[in-house]
Amino acid sequence: MLGRTYDTQNCSAARALELVGERWSLLIIRDALFAGHARFGDFLAPVIVALSAWGDRYAAPNGPPIIYEHTACGSEIRQQIRCVACEEEICNTDIGVRPGPGLLSPVPSDDAAAGHR
Repeated sequence: MLGRTYDTQNCSAARALELVGERWSLLIIRDALFAGHARFGDFLAPVIVALSAWGDRYAAPNGPPIIYEHTACGSEIRQQIRCVACEEEICNTDIGVRPGPGLLSPVPSDDAAAGHR
């Protein structure tokens, strides 16, 4: 069983996962993507970059231990959320929700079903 903390990990993603749970699965993806431990080129790197950015902000008191960079030019990268229609960068307070096509209808409880007999 994995521990609840990663004191030996110098990684904001690991620190963030201490707070949000299911740490081991994303740490495997992190290592596969950025530490060269396996061939997982099809994994979603943006998830790890975004999680690391959150960890840098809230769980890295001495600053980011790792800087993700654009390999072509060496500049630091950052994860952004943009509107698909107008391409404006979105902040958290501008995000709303609506039902999507995969939302399942609520299943009636046994009590509700019994009332319709």
